Amino acid sequence: MPLVLITRGPRVTDEELQPLLESVCQIVAEGLTVPGTEGELNADEIEVAVTEAGPLDQNMKDIAIIVWANVYPERLENFDDRRSQIAGRMMARLPGKYSGSLWVLLQPGSYQEW
Repeated sequence: MPLVLITRGPRVTDEELQPLLESVCQIVAEGLTVPGTEGELNADEIEVAVTEAGPLDQNMKDIAIIVWANVYPERLENFDDRRSQIAGRMMARLPGKYSGSLWVLLQPGSYQEW
């Protein structure tokens, strides 16, 4: 289950972030899915957390997004293309007046629900 962390600066309002929040799960699922493998994803498998940048944060963009997901060889084959596609779709849903960044981090992971 991928985890998306969105950190926003104090100038970014709820209303400005809402268009991204309405589609971020679908964007990430479509950008990272590998059909027919363990890497196949649906939007309801993406977890999203939104936090506020604090006074101790340094060198932060107005909107900083980190996507953590399990690594699969098929995702690595075109990793930069996947990141670029995800970033483009995210940027299209955000006001252009803000700076932003996207990290997509693929690594081994283990997930459990209770």
